[in-house]
Amino acid sequence: MSPNSVNFLAAIGSILSAIVAIVALAYSYHQFKSSLAYANAQDESENSIKKYEVKRDYQSAVISWFSRTTEILIRLRFLLINDHSEFKANKISLLADLSTQIEIGRLYFPNIDKGDGYGLEKPKAYQGHRNLTLVFLVYSYDIFLLNDAINYQKHLLRLQREFTSIISEIIDPDSFLRETEKHSDKFFSQRVSVQEFIERKPESIDLFFVKRTR
Repeated sequence: MSPNSVNFLAAIGSILSAIVAIVALAYSYHQFKSSLAYANAQDESENSIKKYEVKRDYQSAVISWFSRTTEILIRLRFLLINDHSEFKANKISLLADLSTQIEIGRLYFPNIDKGDGYGLEKPKAYQGHRNLTLVFLVYSYDIFLLNDAINYQKHLLRLQREFTSIISEIIDPDSFLRETEKHSDKFFSQRVSVQEFIERKPESIDLFFVKRTR
């Protein structure tokens, strides 16, 4: 074999080696990018789960506080309407419980600083303007203190419903259920109204009405 042929074959070998090296490098780079993308996706998924867990824990705490507060409000209102003597006997104890819930609520719904210096003479937790969520509770408390609280039944019901509504806005159940579905593959609610239920099962209308004998 001539020297020229040897040199030519050596050059071809070098080129092929270079091509193999480039292909290997490209493959390694692709694998690195894929691994990096996977790792980033994992990190994003973990961060998403952590954010969801923090949100879930906060919502659970607020719901627990809301449940206890609503229980007190309804007990006060029902006793006021249906058993005035029982209301008078339990009024102080129940209002103390409501006052406690309002104080705890300051941790979830702190006063609002509007930059107007309102309440600066007060302790830190009481400076600024009271959060609207707690305003509904304070108004209810003040009405229950009145000797003629029975005359403000509609006001008390309205205040309770406003309280429930603002907590619902804060908790945002629909959004939370969608997030829960995302992380658990299950939607823990049925979106069926009574009209849809009746349309689906027309015979069920009998369940909602008492038939008169005459």
